[in-house]
Amino acid sequence: MRIYIPFFLMLTFNLTVISRLNSSKKIVRVGATQIINGKQQGQMSNKEYRFKVATIIIDFTFLFFYTPLAVSLTFGIVDLVNGSISADPLMNVIVNNLFSNIATLLAFAYAVALIFIFFIFNRYFRIEFLRILRIKKLTNQVETSTTRGN
Repeated sequence: MRIYIPFFLMLTFNLTVISRLNSSKKIVRVGATQIINGKQQGQMSNKEYRFKVATIIIDFTFLFFYTPLAVSLTFGIVDLVNGSISADPLMNVIVNNLFSNIATLLAFAYAVALIFIFFIFNRYFRIEFLRILRIKKLTNQVETSTTRGN
């Protein structure tokens, strides 16, 4: 339960944001049909598509990285209440500690995974991230390639 409530809240709020984005785009389309030409409209839908995909990927990445931690905490509670899960107490301690450590590392790895997701889907984050690292040649290539693509 620990992992599913935050996941479903994130998913619900993100789907609400996506639906509001779609409804606001319909209002803009009706009001400004003549201003937006086919090329501009395709670029806007590409940005919206990337936003939608990134938000859903972030939600499921959260679920992937935090599920082992929730399972580990559940096993810890079951072990505390009911006693040892396996017959061998030493094996039980080793397995519980190993699984708990791996699950905690995966939960911390979620923050690192978000950096890569933002780097892939967000052009402005990518440009600023490369500026922070002072990779000027690569930053200029990214800026020119993204301005051509957009």
